[in-house]
Amino acid sequence: MPPASWQTSSILSATRRMCVRSVGFVVAWCLVGHCALWLRVAHAEESRVADTVETGERDGHGLSALDGTIIDSIVVETRNIYNTLEPRYDRWVFRLANSLHYVTRPKIVRRELFFRVGDPFSLELAEEIARNLRTRLALNDAWVAPEILPNGHLLVRVVTVDKWSLLGGVQVQREGNRTSYQFGFQERNLLGLHQYLSFDYFVRELDNSYVEAKFSDRRLWGNPVMLTLQYSNDVLNGIVYSELAHPYYSLSQRWTYYIANLRISQRNDLYHDSIKAASAQERGDILNLGGGYRWGSYRTKFGLQGDYRYVYTHFYNRRVISPADSAYIVYPQDTLYHRLGLTAQYSSYEFTKVSRLNGMRYTEDLTLGFSAGISIGREFTAHFRDYISDGMGVELSYAARWRGHILMTSFDRSINFRESIVRRRGSSFELKYYNLTSSWMTVALRSRYVSETRSDGGNTLALGGVNGLRGYDVYYRTGDRLHVVNSELRFFPNIELLSVILGGATFLDLGKTWERSGLASRYDYAYGLGIRASLEKLSKGELLRIDLARGQSGNWQLSVASHQYF
Repeated sequence: MPPASWQTSSILSATRRMCVRSVGFVVAWCLVGHCALWLRVAHAEESRVADTVETGERDGHGLSALDGTIIDSIVVETRNIYNTLEPRYDRWVFRLANSLHYVTRPKIVRRELFFRVGDPFSLELAEEIARNLRTRLALNDAWVAPEILPNGHLLVRVVTVDKWSLLGGVQVQREGNRTSYQFGFQERNLLGLHQYLSFDYFVRELDNSYVEAKFSDRRLWGNPVMLTLQYSNDVLNGIVYSELAHPYYSLSQRWTYYIANLRISQRNDLYHDSIKAASAQERGDILNLGGGYRWGSYRTKFGLQGDYRYVYTHFYNRRVISPADSAYIVYPQDTLYHRLGLTAQYSSYEFTKVSRLNGMRYTEDLTLGFSAGISIGREFTAHFRDYISDGMGVELSYAARWRGHILMTSFDRSINFRESIVRRRGSSFELKYYNLTSSWMTVALRSRYVSETRSDGGNTLALGGVNGLRGYDVYYRTGDRLHVVNSELRFFPNIELLSVILGGATFLDLGKTWERSGLASRYDYAYGLGIRASLEKLSKGELLRIDLARGQSGNWQLSVASHQYF
């Protein structure tokens, strides 16, 4: 056995090499990202001008020419769901919907504004306000419309259009050859205050039924503090969760912090391909505390964030279900530890507006640009007398738009180790591409690779209907490497029935899993077609997806869910 001093020197050397490689990789990625950003500066300016013209056509003024003009007054105009003055909405059903809906209260919109009377008008702030309103509140649309007054000052009109906020009834979801039924309701604009409240009862085909409830308020009693409460007695993923946080409400905000507590009670099923080999019950408590600070220009940020985590998990009722697959059973162990972590991040933001990406007609806000982060952490025993392991991670992402083409990439790699022993190593890479040049069709492509290597040899990755391969069961294949490729043609024939917008899709999925120690398996495939139904006035961004997929076995499988598949 080598002497302890040699072991320590070797570990420190290996750690330094990993740090140097990680930093070098981040620097190289930064250079590539900045080169790409520099090459698209002209187009970025073109996109901003196009967005300005679009907004200007709506309110009758060119916004960029008004920068610096003093704001004389601010008017908040909150509109109901349907404009019944339009012939297509001049019907009793739309008037009834408007009368039953609580319209957003103007004070809810006013607290999201970043300028006051007497301030100079800023196009960037106006765009940020409209973007935040559209993405963070339960609205169908929002915009800022300045008007020039006779004295040369501005009247700034902030307009919001509500969407139907109360959803309920029965929802059927089928993924991976498993069906579940959901009975309940969700109110996303409670009494016009944009608080979220939901209660649901789920009935599953193969597991116990359960209830789930959630409440959230992104500005508790009007203050910049977010409260989230959630409860579920799901036997597979039961939780009691509470969080109090001060998130980033604007790009100019410096500080953020949070405190969250999570109690879990769930069942862990261990699969080998499609065979359920074993299961174990888990109970645990997790406490998270964290805070961060960032600095930089309006669109370029450097940030530091520290966090503390307390984790206790206990496993019991372990049982073997398939003795033939007992060689693949790796039960998790009880744990109790404290973790201290630090993350450094750099971000360069660009923003754009599109349609027909994941929705149909409504405005979709995308955050583009480059982001890189490095995190380190150490886990300690119960009384901080010794450490358990160290962790390091690298995260990179880049997204860009060239006219009607959108490219999104993300990469992350993490390692958990103690001295010279690697406990877990994981990485993932995802690439998405969208072609929006056609007004009636969107081309959508995704490639996703994931790997996870553990010292106990357990396989944690599963390929199936909910993990990238329609037409197959949930745990069709398992392994420690996974690669899926999804492609869709999303069609928009401009068919609307009582504000329900209909569309379609054809798709082809490829995927495989394999083990690092073994030979890579073949790619399995599935193809099919689907129907898309979007109720954008009711649930923007939550369209109904119905897919009929055929795998290599020749059998057809039905998939019913909300949201796009990827």
